[in-house]
Amino acid sequence: MRPSASTTELEAMGHMIRDVEVDDGMSERHGTDANGVRVEGHVDPVTGDILSYPRHD
Repeated sequence: MRPSASTTELEAMGHMIRDVEVDDGMSERHGTDANGVRVEGHVDPVTGDILSYPRHD
């Protein structure tokens, strides 16, 4: 999976991605979930696999 595909996958789950950045070699997605709660996810920059997507209540 390409990293951009993970953004598409998250958006299909109702997440709104506001920005994507690379930090320490890890691709990060910042946005809100379907309930409007802020989330920050880590995505493998090579495979595009979603590694974590914790909520920040």
